[in-house]
Amino acid sequence: MSRWGTKRLSNASFEANLVNVVLPTQDINVALQMVADLLESDGVYMLALQDEASGIVFTRLSSQIYLEMADFEKMGNLVMKYLGL
Repeated sequence: MSRWGTKRLSNASFEANLVNVVLPTQDINVALQMVADLLESDGVYMLALQDEASGIVFTRLSSQIYLEMADFEKMGNLVMKYLGL
């Protein structure tokens, strides 16, 4: 979140191993293209969702036993790369 300059969509006290984070673009088409590029070029799967009421574009990050902090850092850097930030 700090890398992207965004925030969580919910209070940290409501989170366990899943967090919804605002993406650093609010253009859903740009976000969906980034998702396709991540998967095709880097083998990284990520969701891009848009809240219908607010229009906020976000992703859902989930920690799993097989993931390490380096995996989240890599994904964070790739998002910035594909969004040109």
